[in-house]
Amino acid sequence: MTESFADKLKRLELELEAQGKVLPPRTKVAKPPAQSHDPDLIPDVSPEQRPLDNFLDSIDILDAYDRWCGKSMP
Repeated sequence: MTESFADKLKRLELELEAQGKVLPPRTKVAKPPAQSHDPDLIPDVSPEQRPLDNFLDSIDILDAYDRWCGKSMP
């Protein structure tokens, strides 16, 4: 059976401690908030921006490229 990450980390910390070395303390990293494309769930979207967001969500990237860049698809 393979060693889990947590077990390997603990083993390495013990080995370093036995050698007189100490790792710096770990800091907790906050998880980023969940991303959602639902404008009702995003608090910083004003009601004036919601129609624009809905429009942008409805555009296919290839159609937008063809329409506004003026280059044809290969």
